[in-house]
Amino acid sequence: MTDLASEVSSGYDAGETGSTAGSTRELRWTERAWVRRTGLGALAALLAVMTWPDVSPAVGTGLDNSYLGGLAMAQKMGLDFGSEILFTYGPLGFLTANDFYSAETSLLAFVAVAGVQLSAACTYLWLFRERLHWWGAAVFALVLLALGSTSYTSFSVIAGGLVTTWSLTLLLRSRTLSRAQWWLLAAAVSTMTAVLLLHKFNYGFFAFVIALGALPVAATLRWAGDGAGWWRILRLAVVAAVSLAGAVFTTGLLLWLLTGQAWSSLADYLRFSWQISEAFAANNSALDGIVGASRPLSEARVLVALLVIGVTTVVVLSTKAQETLPHRLRLLAVGALGGCVLIALFALFKQGFVRHQGDEFYRGVAFVVAAPLASVRARLAVPVAAMIGLLLFAGLSRPVEELAAVPGGMASLARASAVLVDPSGWEAEREAQQAELRAQYGIPDTMIDRIGNGTVQVLPWETNAVWAYDLNWKPVPVFQSYHAYTEALDDLNADSLVNAGSRFILWQELGEQYKQPTWQSPRLMYEVVCRYGVVESSPTWQLLERLPESRCGEPEVVATVDTGSGNVAEIGDALAEVDDSDLVVATFEGLDPGRLRSILMEGEQFYVRWGDQGADFRFVPGTKGQFHLLRLPDEWDAVAGRSLEVVDRISFLSGSIDPGEAAEHERGATPLNGVIVTLWRVPYG
Repeated sequence: MTDLASEVSSGYDAGETGSTAGSTRELRWTERAWVRRTGLGALAALLAVMTWPDVSPAVGTGLDNSYLGGLAMAQKMGLDFGSEILFTYGPLGFLTANDFYSAETSLLAFVAVAGVQLSAACTYLWLFRERLHWWGAAVFALVLLALGSTSYTSFSVIAGGLVTTWSLTLLLRSRTLSRAQWWLLAAAVSTMTAVLLLHKFNYGFFAFVIALGALPVAATLRWAGDGAGWWRILRLAVVAAVSLAGAVFTTGLLLWLLTGQAWSSLADYLRFSWQISEAFAANNSALDGIVGASRPLSEARVLVALLVIGVTTVVVLSTKAQETLPHRLRLLAVGALGGCVLIALFALFKQGFVRHQGDEFYRGVAFVVAAPLASVRARLAVPVAAMIGLLLFAGLSRPVEELAAVPGGMASLARASAVLVDPSGWEAEREAQQAELRAQYGIPDTMIDRIGNGTVQVLPWETNAVWAYDLNWKPVPVFQSYHAYTEALDDLNADSLVNAGSRFILWQELGEQYKQPTWQSPRLMYEVVCRYGVVESSPTWQLLERLPESRCGEPEVVATVDTGSGNVAEIGDALAEVDDSDLVVATFEGLDPGRLRSILMEGEQFYVRWGDQGADFRFVPGTKGQFHLLRLPDEWDAVAGRSLEVVDRISFLSGSIDPGEAAEHERGATPLNGVIVTLWRVPYG
């Protein structure tokens, strides 16, 4: 981005007006080019350091830490994404945090974060200098980077924000950018989009769609000519779109191979990542509290309306930058700009509101409005920037605490820098963190000794236990089993276990709220019960060892019941006919979340209730046809937990349920009738 920074003093291009006497006075101290470039570079570096993401390199326990550990270990072990490992992140997913899983991944993550931070600082200084002057540009760039760096997915947020900003800048300044600037931004868009597709697939997908909406039109505006007809415009747009797709694919393929991935796994990675991302959005919905956990829906709607008004205002004003275009091209520019902004807002809506992460919406909006804001008329830039800043600040659930946490990133940067430049210090830090994790996990020594060098995986998560004890990890592909949202993903897990599963499984019943662990990737868990036995137990851990052959016989249907008009499936009589030593599994029909609704808004949430006042667990409709464990032999009590206690009836609900286990906690949940439950007997022994 240094080339962008070097262009600041002369405006956007020799053909662009706006270099005034006032701006000359403001930059009196930068009369020499080398002084100007050095000063802007130093300012960009200062902003990058001041807003360094507060991502602690410490390895921890818990669900999120476990998938970070899995991504880093998968990269270090050379596992193929798409065939051997799958998640919402790809082979560059370890860039999310510079944890101490390995020196190589830590260093690469550190360099990647530094590159994104510096690129963002240079970009926004360059964008805003002409409209807000150098001091205003520094303040607004500081705010943007601070908003992005306070997100726990800061790398994804800032990288995605940069793709949006660069794409809209190409669109809004298609004729005023110099040739070098235009091609530099186009190359930056394709490169960062490819990085995001291999880092976090859903972010990369939306980045690609936004780029595909902006760059072909930008190329057309630049080279079509004022008198171009619609046929020439269409041809130029198609050529530019194909060129962009080719550049993203080529860059992505190069990165894919550089990360040690097999060419043959790329198609599977894209296919399964799409399945996980689509199903993840449908199964993680929470529209009932969309701006932070404590804000009511009515207040959220007001804030959303204000933000939409603000963004619309900026977009309308920014079209003034294209007022010299002929009417046909101006319509094309305005349409592309509006379309790209709407796509970006839709992506932010899904991430921020449907996933119950309202703050992510406001952080993302800041990057969406950046390029249009830099294109409004100079006299309106400051008041519009102030309005947008106030809206964004008001939208954060904890604005003061969020921004007050920014300086913590500098401490994180200092610590990471000190450790990474000293190999002995890195090794000592790694050993200390492993010891701390072992103390937290408390896996009995007898279990660790029994595992030895044998292959092992951890279910349902807590993958960091493998790293803490230096175990030989051999996971199923969707190693965080709760992400197996479809039958294809569940079958991928189960087939992997059947054909080449690990010798041991470490099980810890953590029971994330509303998720029944044995019903996450249900066919996988069925195969675990059939092919493994419990060889050692402690209060918190169970060690399972692979058996020479499956203990499960041929399944046979026992009964088919439905919830009927009473909204309850009576299963007691059918269960009584099955010997206590046999397994009972169930498949389900009639639970359809609605694909279009899931894509546009939020997926319908289903819950299954054990008994009359039992626990409520979220049900994943994408795996309804798979075998779900309903009753297990006594030896599996520690694994199944209290949630699979035998009951006479089960029922299904649709809607939202407050934390808690009893029926009085439901809020807007509707009992469902017409759900068909098929019970199967499986001989076991």
